[in-house]
Amino acid sequence: MTILITGADGYIGRALVARLLQTRTDRLVLLDRQFANLQPHPRVQRLPGDFAAADTLRQAMEQPIDLVFHLASIPGGLAERDFDLGLRVNLEGTIELLEAVRRQGSAPRFVFASTIGVFGVPMPARTAARDFDLQPRQPVHSLLSGRHSSKVRGRGLKPGVMVEIPSAAILAYQLLEVVDFLSIGTNDLTQYTMAADRMATDLAHLTDAWQPAVLHLIAITAEAGKRAGKPVGVCGEAAADPLLAPVLVGMGITSLSMATAAVRPVGARLGQVTMDACEDAAEAALAAGDPLAARDAVRTVLGV
Repeated sequence: MTILITGADGYIGRALVARLLQTRTDRLVLLDRQFANLQPHPRVQRLPGDFAAADTLRQAMEQPIDLVFHLASIPGGLAERDFDLGLRVNLEGTIELLEAVRRQGSAPRFVFASTIGVFGVPMPARTAARDFDLQPRQPVHSLLSGRHSSKVRGRGLKPGVMVEIPSAAILAYQLLEVVDFLSIGTNDLTQYTMAADRMATDLAHLTDAWQPAVLHLIAITAEAGKRAGKPVGVCGEAAADPLLAPVLVGMGITSLSMATAAVRPVGARLGQVTMDACEDAAEAALAAGDPLAARDAVRTVLGV
């Protein structure tokens, strides 16, 4: 098999190339600017160009090769529909995908694979906790399955998933069937829930973790954790908010991850309230109709 690897200038890309050269007989086609330091190899062909340019990627796709494997974000000028298969995988998942491509005779030729997540570290989940199958135009999803979890546990680690999109929160109970913990990334969850880029200052009023929709998604995820008997943490700016922390604890969040500077004020606030007060604060926040009302309701409950 001849494989064109593009967009792979990071750690996982370099590791993938090294693994393929060591363990397989595939012929690799690489873009010069990505692997400038790679020593010449008889099974490696170089092409000029920058993987971030859509025209370069299109030209690369026209090469006489069996598989185009794009390991990065989709460059401007192309869309997910330009690829036959979309996955979000890690290094081991990428190797498994290539093996699946080899086994399947009519495999998709153009694959977009965002390489995010490593074993023992929460892996961003897309929409489903299941094995991938090589179906054309398959939506982007994570390579998350019992097989993945068993490999993680086999290395003495705990498999987990980051909940950063609404679908992952809604289906948290399914994710917890195959992993041992969830970690809610409230920054991304908020921007994807509210359809508001958190880097856009004019949308700052929307990228607020106190938004009712965001609070309800956090509560759904926390409830799934309680029912499964598995921990659900929160990382992001929400965890560093001393007023929001009791609300999160009241929902059932089991851990808060924050910058060092926020530990003291958050810890002080939690040390002043009971679990009953936290649960009352959570109920008040979830009943509010907007962020301002939610904050006011929680202040009333906590007496602050």
